[in-house]
Amino acid sequence: MILKKESIYQKLCRDEKLKLAPGVVTFLDFLKERVIPFNIATASGKENLDFFFEYLNLSKWFNKKNVSFNDGNVKSKPDPELFYSAISRLGIQPSETLIFEDSISEIKSAENAGVGK
Repeated sequence: MILKKESIYQKLCRDEKLKLAPGVVTFLDFLKERVIPFNIATASGKENLDFFFEYLNLSKWFNKKNVSFNDGNVKSKPDPELFYSAISRLGIQPSETLIFEDSISEIKSAENAGVGK
């Protein structure tokens, strides 16, 4: 059922011609050009990670091997485990981190990770 749901979701993304939000490409290019470390921490599974890397050409900015995703063994947000994993792969401390999120539970997860303090 999960794979069926993700297949429908991915089809909707293609049908609606989903793109990165305005300004994201410029921002990611800025970070990359200045060698500022950045990463992805996603509660999505590998099937969505693979889809978005291909569909949005994320390998232009991210190394998929460094991305933290839900492999079925991580605690869900607001537990900070995914953020800790993504941050540790950057070789920096949570206090040196800025996280962008879009939901209350993910913002709480970022707060629980102690970012930006």
